Amino acid sequence: MNSVPIALTMSDGTLAVMRFITEGRGNILPFGAQWVSPGQWTRTPSPANLANEMARGFENHAVTPVSWRQIQESDVPTDRTFRGAWRDQAGAIKHDITQARQLVLDYVREWRKDKLADLDQAWMRAYARGDTTAAQTAEDQREVLRNLPQTLGPQLAAATTVAQLKALLQATLT
Repeated sequence: MNSVPIALTMSDGTLAVMRFITEGRGNILPFGAQWVSPGQWTRTPSPANLANEMARGFENHAVTPVSWRQIQESDVPTDRTFRGAWRDQAGAIKHDITQARQLVLDYVREWRKDKLADLDQAWMRAYARGDTTAAQTAEDQREVLRNLPQTLGPQLAAATTVAQLKALLQATLT
């Protein structure tokens, strides 16, 4: 199966990359396709074919494509860490650094959930045993985790590239 990547700018400002299938097999002929042999078809990524595919693919979705362009596979970043911050700007896929900073905070908040739950249990067990030292240690660790987004604030603000944000994220999560 062959396909071409299409960069879709969505109604919420995000970027989606769609793979438009240009050759396939099956007993149903897609919109705009022609049979090349029994069970094998081909179609071009024409504006009409792409519009039909997007209308079909995003029917009943709250977020829909507002613009699109055909891109090369090499245009798509290989590192998907900050995929939610991709934007199609000046004919290139770039990172929205403000959104990437927010993604760092989202990753950190998700990562700390389990750690906070474990520390909550440790605090309750220590408190039930009357072990105030262990309870205070658990509480101190919980406080560090609760304050982590604020603690990261200055470092996030200072980061100007996604490489810096990724290094900060990796250092935080280890």
